[in-house]
Formats: sequence, C-alpha cells, structure tokens
Amino acid sequence: MSSLKVLSVAQCNLNGTLPRQGLCDLKYLEEVSLSRNNFIGRLPPCLGNLTFLRVLDLSQNQFIGNIALSPLSSLLSLEYLLLANNNFEIPISFESFANHSNLKFVIADYNSVIVQTSSKLSWIPKFQLEAFSISNCSKMPSFLHYQHDLRLLRLSQSNIGGNFPNWLLENNSRLGEVYLGGNAFTGSLQFPFIPNLEAFDISNNKIQGQVPPNIGSIFPNLVISTMSNNMLEGMLPSSFADMKNLECLDMSYNKLNGELPIGLARRGSKLYFLRLSNNMFKGEIFPASTYINSFKYLYLRGNSFSGSIPKELSTAPLHSLDLSYNNLSGNLPAWLGHIPSLTHLSLFSNDLKGHIPPDYCRLEGLEVLDLSQNNIVGSIPSCFSASLNLKRVYLSQNYLQGEFHMSSNSSNLKVLDLRYNNFTGSIPKWLGSLEITTLLLKGNRLQGIIPTQLCHASELRMLDLSHNNLSGPIPHCLGNIMRRGTSSDV
Repeated sequence: MSSLKVLSVAQCNLNGTLPRQGLCDLKYLEEVSLSRNNFIGRLPPCLGNLTFLRVLDLSQNQFIGNIALSPLSSLLSLEYLLLANNNFEIPISFESFANHSNLKFVIADYNSVIVQTSSKLSWIPKFQLEAFSISNCSKMPSFLHYQHDLRLLRLSQSNIGGNFPNWLLENNSRLGEVYLGGNAFTGSLQFPFIPNLEAFDISNNKIQGQVPPNIGSIFPNLVISTMSNNMLEGMLPSSFADMKNLECLDMSYNKLNGELPIGLARRGSKLYFLRLSNNMFKGEIFPASTYINSFKYLYLRGNSFSGSIPKELSTAPLHSLDLSYNNLSGNLPAWLGHIPSLTHLSLFSNDLKGHIPPDYCRLEGLEVLDLSQNNIVGSIPSCFSASLNLKRVYLSQNYLQGEFHMSSNSSNLKVLDLRYNNFTGSIPKWLGSLEITTLLLKGNRLQGIIPTQLCHASELRMLDLSHNNLSGPIPHCLGNIMRRGTSSDV
C-alpha cells in the first residue's frame, strides 16, 4: 500500500508500541489517526520519513518521550498535531517547532509540560496557529506573543500567574473560544473588541475590579461566559442583555452587588443557564414586569434577595432552581408544582412559611428537594412520595409535625433529613426496605422502639436518632453501620 495517503485506526483497541516496519514505509501518508487506543512507548525515529504528513492524531494513548527529541520535530509539513491525553513531555518553549511554517493546530492537553532552556536568547516562530490547547504549563508560553490568527486558545488548569493577559486577546481579534480557567491571573479586565468570540472562560483565577460595562458590545456574539471564582466587584453590567446569543452565564463566587439587570429576563432571550450564586445581589429576583420563559437552570443561592419567589418563573422550563441562603419570604408557592420539568428544587435557609403544597406531588421527575431552615408548618403531604422519583429530601429546622407518611413506594430515596421538627409517632418500619444511605431524624418527638427492620437497609451509612423519646433496646445489628466506615448517632 505504498500509495496510501490516509490511515485511520482510531478506537480499535490496539496496544503495544508502534511498529517500526510497515507504518514508516508508507512514505506518502498525509493523514494518520491512532487516537483512542492503548499504544505505549516512544515514537519510532522512522516516523520522520513521513515527510508529506499533514495531520497526526495520537490523542488518548500512553505514548511517552520528549516531543522535542522525537521525529515530530522534523515533520515540517505538519498542520494538525493532536497529542492530548498521553504521557508525552511537552517543552513549554515549543522552540523545536519554530520552523514548522504549516502548523495550524496544536492540541496537547493532559501531558507533562516541562520547562526547557531555550538555545537562543530569542526566537520567532514561523507558524501562525489557529488553535492551541495545553494544560499544566505553569507559565505563559512566550511564543504566544507572536500569534495573531488564533481561533481557539486553551490554557486551562495551568496555575499561570501575573496580570490577566489582555494583550493575548488584543493580538488575536478573530478568537472564537478562550479557556483560561484554573490559573492565578490577577489584575483587571480590559477587553478588546472580539466580534467572533462565542465561549469565554476565566473562572478560578484572582481577577479583581469590575466587569467592563460595555461587555455586551465587546463580545456581541458570546454564547457561553464563565467568570466564576474570582474577586470581581461592582454591579452586573446590563449590557449582558445585549448579547442576543447568550445561553450560559456563570458569575458565581465573586463580590458582585446591586440588583439584577431586568434585561436578563426578556422576551426572546436564549439564556437558559444562569448562575450568580455567592455574591452580594439584593432586591427582588425579577420584578413582576419581566418576561421569563427561557431559564432551565437558575442558581442564585448565597445572596441577599428579598421578597417572594417571582411567579413569572412558572412559565420557565425549569430543571434546577436554587434560591438557598437568601432573604425570601412569603408562602411556599404552589405553582412550583406545575413545572413538570423540575428535578432539583432548593430553597434552603430563607424565611418561607406555610404548608408544603400538595401540588408538589405532581413533580414526578423531582429528585432533590431542600426546604430546610424555613418556617414551614403542617405535615408532609401523604401523597408526597407515592409517584415521585425523590432521591434526596431535606426538611430540617422547620415546624413540621405529625407522623411522616412518606410512602413505602419511595424506592429511590437515598437521603432523608427531618432533623429539628416536631414529628411524632414511631419510626416507620418500611425505611428498612429502602436503599437509603443517610437517615437523620434528630430533634423530634418520635416514640417507641428502634425497629429492627432498619438493619435491612444494607446501604445505610449515617444514622442519627438522637434527641427523641425513643425507648427499648438498641438493635445490635446497627453496629454494622460502624463497620461500613462512617459514624452513627443513636
């Protein structure tokens, strides 16, 4: 097959080292894909004979060796070099590829990046990359100062320090995706106009100051923006609402304050994922005049929002709603039970009151319910678990009372936390038929004996029955919980 130009054996469960005979004889190969196999060892030197090779995909194997000393450095025809998820040593300087004038794409994440002393005081690469992706590199690759055609840039999880590289964005105005999360960048943000940028991630850094108020016109086509876990302050710019294609916005764990821009909830918005948790926002979540019909995932926990939960959310196709750790008041909204797509509902630590609406029994897809630390009264609706898919229920520190009638059909239940309420009656025997892992009933008025049926709950890891009115012997079999690796409090 001496005339073969394309060879792809991706995901074929191949293993061992690359053969020195056969592969290297295919001198006219232009594209080779060996990805997603189990190849090991170093690249054979004879790969340097493949002088027509443009595309080489070695990703997701177990290759080793310094690529600067490998035959890759002599393949001047390379355009696409895909090395991710191996055990290569990647010199951060990339000087050995200085003469690869055709090189366009370098994807080298999840290898071992090494600092190698340059043989020259300064060098200018002949290549202009369109995509560069690497992780764990600890410092900024110096050759990036000479790049002006980048469309994709990923330097994630590298712990690179210094001021945020605004210059990198200024030099590459055609960027479409930028991933700089998981570094140690400091300083402020001074973004240039990048009309094609769609994905922007600067999460988990140490960036300070305000978000540019005109960010909506700087990144007009942004789809995904993640700036979480920084030290950003000031108000959330209203110009985010000018991004007509914005779908996901995560500004959690910063020091942002003020009220939410009304434009984030507007007719025609594509914004379906909004996470603003752990900031200092206040006021109403959304005023009554807003139009909310796009949110699927709304996370606003850990702020100072007040007022009632806006009924406008009833028209949104919510999957997850987290409004915990705020100052919300009013009754638990019954209309939440009319959002069939809801799977996670967390209203922990607010000032909500009233009964648990029977309407919540309609939520057949609900998996997590957290209403802890509120002022909820009454009993748990008897229909509560008969048709639900509940896996974790947190109702602690309320004023619930009576016997809890959660159905024995709750076969999916893993966590049940009813601490510090006024429940009475006995511990239900049917709890022992579940695959429950955590059962917390502390601080109630439960009576009677501890049912031996709890011993049948083979997955139980944490049990707290303290501060009740229980009597009788403690079943010896409960000692099995201790042997499973966690403590119990009985």
